[in-house]
Amino acid sequence: TRDRKTMFARTLDRARKMVPSKRIMVVANRAHAGLVKKDFPAIARDNLLLEPASRNTGPAIAYAATRIKSDFKNAVMVILPADQYIAGEDRYIAAIRRGIDFIKKKRGALLVLGVRPEFPSTEFGYVRVESRKSRVEGVYKVGKFTEKPDSKTAEKFVRDGRYLWNAGAFVFTAAAILKNIEDYAPKIADAFNGMDEIDEV
Repeated sequence: TRDRKTMFARTLDRARKMVPSKRIMVVANRAHAGLVKKDFPAIARDNLLLEPASRNTGPAIAYAATRIKSDFKNAVMVILPADQYIAGEDRYIAAIRRGIDFIKKKRGALLVLGVRPEFPSTEFGYVRVESRKSRVEGVYKVGKFTEKPDSKTAEKFVRDGRYLWNAGAFVFTAAAILKNIEDYAPKIADAFNGMDEIDEV
């Protein structure tokens, strides 16, 4: 970035505007442990969860949720990708805070941050909202997820007006996401069931 901070460091800065450093957990490939510590030297030993190999978002979320549920019961989790440049940080953080407030009231729900598409991108997943009217300010019910579409489909989504880019940021309780992983991704759930020890640095 222009201030020469890494995207990971900028993500940490955003997270610290919402929670103290001791409440920030990082899931990373074991090979990247040194890079994490370089940008986050104060990270608590128990808050750095290392994967032997990168396994995409689902297993990383399951890993963190398992630890959080063990240590903090049914705490609210916010998932922030570490590789994003965010131009409007104040609006981004405000949207996440609204999401946290919503999940505190609807603890069984899963919330994904959506961004109104500026052009028909094939590099983002898309979220279709069921209605343009929201019962809670800025929160809409999701009808469908579509992973990175082809260009014609992306153009159709943008014209439709009900589709948002999937921003990759999520808010939910540890218990809610683990229940959904058990229901819809049982192989991932099985990998963490009965896990007594979390990898340490």
